[in-house]
Amino acid sequence: MRRSCGGCQQITLALLAVWGLHSGFSGLNDVAPLLFCLALIYFLISFASTSFALAVVAISMIFSPEISLGALANQRAIAVRIEDFLIPIMLLAWVARSAVRKRGRIFIKTPLNQPLLALVLFSFVSSAVGVTRGTVDLLPAFFYQAKVIEFFVLFYVVLNFIETEKQVKFFLFFTLLTVACLALYTLFQVPSTEMYSIHRITAPFEGRPQPATAGGYLAFSFLMVFCIMLYQKSAFRKIIFLILSVMVLIPLLYTFSRTAYVALAGGLLLLAFVTKNQWARFAILAVITISPLILPAAVKDRIAYTWEDGKHADRAYQVDQSSGERLNAFRRSWEAIKQNPILGLGIASWEYPDSQYARTLHELSFIGLGLWLWIFLRLFKIGRWLYGVFPAGTLKGLALGYCAGVIAILFHCTGSCTLYIVRIMEPFWFVSGLMVALYNIRISAHSSDSSIAATNARGAQF
Repeated sequence: MRRSCGGCQQITLALLAVWGLHSGFSGLNDVAPLLFCLALIYFLISFASTSFALAVVAISMIFSPEISLGALANQRAIAVRIEDFLIPIMLLAWVARSAVRKRGRIFIKTPLNQPLLALVLFSFVSSAVGVTRGTVDLLPAFFYQAKVIEFFVLFYVVLNFIETEKQVKFFLFFTLLTVACLALYTLFQVPSTEMYSIHRITAPFEGRPQPATAGGYLAFSFLMVFCIMLYQKSAFRKIIFLILSVMVLIPLLYTFSRTAYVALAGGLLLLAFVTKNQWARFAILAVITISPLILPAAVKDRIAYTWEDGKHADRAYQVDQSSGERLNAFRRSWEAIKQNPILGLGIASWEYPDSQYARTLHELSFIGLGLWLWIFLRLFKIGRWLYGVFPAGTLKGLALGYCAGVIAILFHCTGSCTLYIVRIMEPFWFVSGLMVALYNIRISAHSSDSSIAATNARGAQF
């Protein structure tokens, strides 16, 4: 009760501070004072209640408006969203909170520390060399690098705050609430969706439709929700999660994003081979087998277009133009690799290929791609280990769904620059923070048992 009153007092002080600042700036027409006041409010709220701050971020990752800053250095326009301000502010509040409470390390030890640090440092070096050689413009490289670092900051804030499994379930609720809201939002778009037009399924505040982005997020979310449903003990909760799975799957199919279909198929195949639920394995393989018969006609037409359009004489690789451009992207990447096989040409040296693998090879060569795969391998192994540790229930389903989601992200990278897409990667790194926190909690809980500790040690050696 005393802690609650203390938090209320701090929020009241925040409101009084904002009122004072607003009075002082009332004669100005500039929007900057208002933004500063709002930032101060969020800082004080984050300092008082990190749980509330993280819940706000969990929702804003999908439902925040986009603000264009215009084009920089003759590149595509730079856009920022609300969470681009919320996450750094939350980090500052977390650092201040840790300092006041005299907490030890701000960034605790995890299996991700080494590969994340290696990737950031390697990206900086590659981009710095690219700037000196003229293959990279400084500002675009800075913003793309800052975007990736922002993802990692979100991961570490979540990871460092979570101390119990109850907290994981608390934030999982807000994650699933956001999924349900987006599912409803996109479900209402289905009747007006047209395959080859601007009337495509998209997340809110996108400016122009981004079906591949919405499809990637929905594919990752579907795999989590579906797996959580599989391991629910209560029939009622199974039905609830089944309904949510269907709500997510329908708009996912009607994004008409083949990249999202590939991501979903990759995740489902992983589930079929990893799950210990024999009924689920049979059902998944059966659905994949008969999918050509049960998929909506529009979805089958979209998939078939890949090869039907490829029959034209001017199409390369006997596929449609879009798929052909993705394949051609690897040719340009190879030319970049030959110029600098060690470092690549730097971040943002090539912004437009619709393939993360081609872009990463162009920017960071094989070393950079290897570092990204190292990160995802460790994330997958953490999820796989947790799946084996947890008994039947929500967290076991979450662990399996996360494993499938990691694979889905890797498949999504074949047809989109997924690792730079805010609407996909912020939710992904938020959930990753929950998963690695669970990993640390379980390691600590069983450290006294020598046999389990030995198993944990083997599981931690990636």
